[in-house]
Amino acid sequence: NGELYDSRNDRPNWARAGFNDSLSAWIMPESMPSPLNSSRNGSLVVQDMLPVRAGSDALHFEVMTDNQQQGYLNPKDIDEIKGAKLTDGGILKPVDMWTSDSGVGTFDLGQNIAGWCRLRFRGPRGFGVSIRYGEALTQPVVSTNFTVHGFRYLSIFAPPNELTPDDVECPFVHSETTLKGHFATSNQIVNQIQHNILWTQLSNLMSLSSSLFCSAQRDERRGWMGDAALTVNEALYNFDLIKFYHNYLNMIVDDQLANGELPDFLPVGNNPSKSNWGSNYPADPNWGSALPTITWQVYRHYSDVQTLKDHYDHIVAYVKYLQGIYNTTGLANFTVRFGDWVPPPPEPMTNGSLIGSFGFLHDVNLLINMSEVLGKKEDTDTYSALYQKLAGEFHQVFYNTSWNFYADGMQAAQVLALALPDVVPANVRGAVINQLVADINQKGNHVTTGIVSTAQIYPILSDNGHHDLALELISSTTYPSYGYMFNNPYENATTTWELWNTPLTGPSMNSRNQAMY
Repeated sequence: NGELYDSRNDRPNWARAGFNDSLSAWIMPESMPSPLNSSRNGSLVVQDMLPVRAGSDALHFEVMTDNQQQGYLNPKDIDEIKGAKLTDGGILKPVDMWTSDSGVGTFDLGQNIAGWCRLRFRGPRGFGVSIRYGEALTQPVVSTNFTVHGFRYLSIFAPPNELTPDDVECPFVHSETTLKGHFATSNQIVNQIQHNILWTQLSNLMSLSSSLFCSAQRDERRGWMGDAALTVNEALYNFDLIKFYHNYLNMIVDDQLANGELPDFLPVGNNPSKSNWGSNYPADPNWGSALPTITWQVYRHYSDVQTLKDHYDHIVAYVKYLQGIYNTTGLANFTVRFGDWVPPPPEPMTNGSLIGSFGFLHDVNLLINMSEVLGKKEDTDTYSALYQKLAGEFHQVFYNTSWNFYADGMQAAQVLALALPDVVPANVRGAVINQLVADINQKGNHVTTGIVSTAQIYPILSDNGHHDLALELISSTTYPSYGYMFNNPYENATTTWELWNTPLTGPSMNSRNQAMY
């Protein structure tokens, strides 16, 4: 599957209105009913977000002070950072190449990106050129049609004359934005993590936020809402994305059902499925959380009250939908679909109903915050009472009084309970924190968390006095850790992996460039 271009079939003036060619198989266009008058109540709106662009047109840089510029462009040992620099203009050239015995040239960009390849070459008429894109050298690669690719390596079957690195260039492609955040430390591991985060986030901004739009190895280019919710705070600290997220929120509410239900990914299309893996509805609570979470983070970063007003009623409808499920199941059997997705093997997943309940309480708490900002006192009182009821039930249902920890004692359960206001009573808080620290120590100072709880573990440790342990976790280079992704005997990542153990897992679900942790 790929794009096929045959220059022998070019026709002069094919894009002009008067084009008429007896050799052309083009079909004349037909008129279609306007979606503005359809049963889906379509409307014509201006595209608010900036477009997807390639190369230097895609990324701008905020005017920086001398100190900021020095910190971003020249952190400690900048030459040791693996991968390309965002300041290099958005056009990547190969850093290495080699030719197989069969004459296939393979080029290494030194950086995983979303984009495509441009070639300069001359060859005899009728000779074909084939390009394959890959994230790693040890797995099959797939080309998709009329789209960007996620890749670091290129295998090129070219005309007899040898291609050189000067003949190959690859524009970095993503939604247009401006780099706003400037972050560098004296810790080279943290600097590399930040590098990988920046390139990963940009690679997955393709008009909507998705952790899989640059994945070359599978047909799963969906705007997963859980990934968007989990990375929005990071994205807004690094980039100016207010218009991008305005558009994303509008897409979410366009696909919200009348009962408040939300899908797992966007866009849904005309045939939403509820029957199998990868179906759209209903969303896991931590995936549907994209609507309240992104709305609240846009307000936090931009003081954008209008976005709160625009989506408040949609968020109320979604919380009422979750409340309806809760009225039937309680928290003990609360809905869950993905849970704390992809913890590092061989660790099991934490109690799913606890993870789903966390998403429910998290969103109710955000709704309380929004109602306070908008001066909706009656709603504040209503949802504050609901939250206190849920907080008490969360502790009652999931806290193990015999062992003084939540659920199975795993890190995720302790972290998420501690992250929710008023859930952990003061008289047991110390025991829960001690259990979290003890489990981390028992695992050799490594995390056992999936995507929902990983981002929470570092501030929870730091807020409770364990700054050194939080830094040790983030600075680790052994499995499982962010540092392991670029310090392992198999491959060194320049973007963030989908799985903690990517090199040891097959290609079916294993992106090397995924924004979700």
